[in-house]
Amino acid sequence: MPVATCENCGETVNLPLGTELCQKCRLEEIEVFRSVREYVWEHPGCNVEEVTRETGVHERVILRFIRQGRLKIKK
Repeated sequence: MPVATCENCGETVNLPLGTELCQKCRLEEIEVFRSVREYVWEHPGCNVEEVTRETGVHERVILRFIRQGRLKIKK
């Protein structure tokens, strides 16, 4: 595995190709995604700003979920 810098925490670790986050940040992201997905499910028609405000998840993270195709909400 190549050595790379975690996009989230900046730690230099061995990351599999195509991976942007270290193991610790990936596990945290799973929990964050679950809370965002749950909020979006319970509030159809919400937008990114509302999700950010209500979940406390940074807009950058929510936009990454959208870019990855994991989440669909109004921008």
